[in-house]
Amino acid sequence: MLNRLYSVLDDIYKTSDIPLRRLSKKVLDLSDYFNSPSPTGWNYAKDLEFRYAYLFYFYPLNVYKYITILKFFNQHLHNTKSFLDIGAGPLTFYTALSLFDVKVERLYAVDLNNGFMQSGRQIIERLTPEFKNRIYFGYPKEEVDFINFGNVICELPEQERINFLTKNLEFVDKKKSFINILEPGTRRAFKGILTIRDYLIEKGYFLLNPCPSLSCPRQNDWCHENIYFPRSELIQIIENQTGLNNRFINFCYLFLSAKESESHYKKHMKVISNLMEYKGFYAVEVCTEKGLKRFEIMKRHITDGNEKFTKISRGDIIQIEGYNLAGKIYRLTKDSRVRIVKKFSGESL
Repeated sequence: MLNRLYSVLDDIYKTSDIPLRRLSKKVLDLSDYFNSPSPTGWNYAKDLEFRYAYLFYFYPLNVYKYITILKFFNQHLHNTKSFLDIGAGPLTFYTALSLFDVKVERLYAVDLNNGFMQSGRQIIERLTPEFKNRIYFGYPKEEVDFINFGNVICELPEQERINFLTKNLEFVDKKKSFINILEPGTRRAFKGILTIRDYLIEKGYFLLNPCPSLSCPRQNDWCHENIYFPRSELIQIIENQTGLNNRFINFCYLFLSAKESESHYKKHMKVISNLMEYKGFYAVEVCTEKGLKRFEIMKRHITDGNEKFTKISRGDIIQIEGYNLAGKIYRLTKDSRVRIVKKFSGESL
């Protein structure tokens, strides 16, 4: 999917007048700002060169996060026609919708910088021309089916987050809407996500994230998604010049429904670590209804029935049958059976 976006961005870069070295410097400056422990609220989108830096580097990275989420929850989108995006930036979420070929009727976008949203609309029009007359800047006058918050809630002071969330939820259908909240994969954002999740569940929303336990066993630590990001040639050149490395990207998210339902995967295990390989064995950490567990398999015990253990990635939903408990570690045997119920990521270019 991303090849289509990269092709458009490459054409835009060819018509820009920013040298590659200066572009890379602007990207590095933005990265330092985004990773600052105390961002100042700088409106970098007012500067054309910083806007380019975001579009050519951070924009496709964030689009890919949304593609991953949309792919995983695709079954919920069939009757979802109207959307509201808060903190839309260059229409990152709607770019993912266009690449994912979601059938839409109305797309509302709200952001501090109108020029940034215009840039996104021009890109989307080249990707999916039929979106052209369906994108509106500003709040809707009628309720929508889906609301998205992109990297905006946890940037607010803690005491302002719930008020901001409640105010914007006035625009969604209280009986059938979906809420998606995307935040960086940081410890600070994870803490904020947990608070927001608990508040929305108290308000009657249902969590669709594949989290086996509502009493998060990582709440005193840190949990996030980690996915492989297929980078363009331009992004790789920028990283070679700056020392940045986003071959794998992290994020936290919430996906909730106003309709009474629960995650299809609550009874399964969610992988919360990358696959670890040591001399003679593989290991992963998983989240279950009964807390965190570590599973290991010796390489000499790999068979046709359990070899999918070696294909596991963070975020995957899995089942494991047949294992022994050795202290606090669950050990698979030659007779174990491993099934990947659903992959979280793995989209090709």
